[in-house]
Amino acid sequence: MTYSRHLTNTIKHHLATRKEAIVLTGPRQVGKTYLLNQLFPQAIYFTMDDQQMRSLFDSYSLVAYRQIMPDQGIIILDEVQNLSDPGRAGKLIYDNFPNIHLIITGSAGLTIKNKHTESMAGRATSLELLPLTLSELLAQLEAPGETLNWRIWDHLTGGRNVPTVPIHTYDPAQMWERVLLYGLYPALINHADPRQYLLDLIERTIFRDLLDLSLISDKKIALNLLTLLAHQIGGLVSYEELATRLQIDARTVKHYLNVFEESYLIYRLYPYSLRQRNELTKRPKIYFYDTGIRNALIQSFSSLTLRDDVGQLFENFVVMEAVKAQNYHAPQAKLNYWRTKAGSEIDLVIQLENELIGVECKWHQGRLNTAFKVRYPQAIVKTVTRDNLI
Repeated sequence: MTYSRHLTNTIKHHLATRKEAIVLTGPRQVGKTYLLNQLFPQAIYFTMDDQQMRSLFDSYSLVAYRQIMPDQGIIILDEVQNLSDPGRAGKLIYDNFPNIHLIITGSAGLTIKNKHTESMAGRATSLELLPLTLSELLAQLEAPGETLNWRIWDHLTGGRNVPTVPIHTYDPAQMWERVLLYGLYPALINHADPRQYLLDLIERTIFRDLLDLSLISDKKIALNLLTLLAHQIGGLVSYEELATRLQIDARTVKHYLNVFEESYLIYRLYPYSLRQRNELTKRPKIYFYDTGIRNALIQSFSSLTLRDDVGQLFENFVVMEAVKAQNYHAPQAKLNYWRTKAGSEIDLVIQLENELIGVECKWHQGRLNTAFKVRYPQAIVKTVTRDNLI
């Protein structure tokens, strides 16, 4: 099986042409270490999951570092969120070992970003590896004729590389079942029990990390909040309402949501507005980086034909494909949603340099909402469905 990721060429090109370190973040078990192993089998790895290695690097002693560091080559510091000050370790290596190419990986975005920003300023480029795109999944399944592409993004943005009639080398119904129910973590490609994998990932990895890093203080409250969010994916978030339901204060809700977002569990999509009359301007909508994690939180893996939330799962998938495309391919794009106080809504608004695109996500074909087009005549408005997207 090949392991093709959209970041592969970006990482290789960076190391070939630039001196700056790479800070590669993303969720646990999303394939960061596997990808780097494949790209740089000769690299020397130091994992901060190992207590002895963590103690050595947490000493921030140049003498200790010189005892284990080679004179040249590629060095990978893995899972550095476990260090007390990852940026300080990176700075010491970058400044004192000029012939080394340094790659730093971490899973807890909040900790990594807060701690490496100042001391690694001007010394590092930040990249994110997220759960698979559909294109990456198909490439790894080695579906005939499938290579890495941006077909879904091209479809959303009106690109020229979209066939009028989709040509499938796989069963679309089975693919939707797989992707929307179990998500796009790489380990699930050949996993015998995807449900148990996802349940274990939440319990033994995600929440363990959040507690070990002291990012949350009460696992029960955090789990209850995350589960509430899972029940309302694609819905508007009211911090006060969530606080009332959990009997905690709104500041705690906001803190935990920040932790969840920086740890790549949830994504907040904010409204598009030119502050015209009756438009929402502040409240975000919540999506999950992975639908499998979302379904595991509510412990619901029933078939799509039996669910009443399939439309929400489909919308979550579309939004996250756009988020991943923005991350890897179109960083200049801006993503929002649009809604009026009267309830007219566009699920996804994509702003490109000279284009404004409104996307409605519908599991079944339905009528196109014209309110956004009336308000913004220059916009392109389209509907994506399960039948025309893949």
